[in-house]
Amino acid sequence: MPQDRMPQVGRRLRTGRFAAAVLLLCAAGCSTFSQDFRAAQQYCPPERGLDGVWEGTWESETNGHNGRLRAIITRCDDRHYHARFHATFLKCVPFESEAMLHVTEEGAATFFHGQEDLGWLAGGVYTYDGRADRCEFFANYCAEKDRGVFAMRRVSACGGCGEDACDGCCE
Repeated sequence: MPQDRMPQVGRRLRTGRFAAAVLLLCAAGCSTFSQDFRAAQQYCPPERGLDGVWEGTWESETNGHNGRLRAIITRCDDRHYHARFHATFLKCVPFESEAMLHVTEEGAATFFHGQEDLGWLAGGVYTYDGRADRCEFFANYCAEKDRGVFAMRRVSACGGCGEDACDGCCE
């Protein structure tokens, strides 16, 4: 190899190692989401509202991408909830986002809507609207270049409900 190309090759190797290290750190879970999800799972969900932990899937109707989806949702006040989402992309790439859910409650159903700017890398501004009851959470999302759905079920380890708060104790 010519001597004048050696520094360039070394620079590429260092850049490649740096990129691999960054990916490894991200994959190692810089987030506390899983720990927070397990902790929140120990509490029984209320009879009404969105409070609690949820898990299921997301799917893009635009390109067919899909993955696992989990959420921790907490009440802010009578009209707002804070949602922390953790999703996987391409089966192993983690992605987290947060959203403010603006809600109205009608009987046992909670309807919500809003929008969040997830940044240009994640597709920009997303709008969403959906409906949930004590057991199931469905939402449609839409951005400039993507649209799709979230489908989740509530999860809890509350006494008398088995592993899933919605295994028969919702009816």
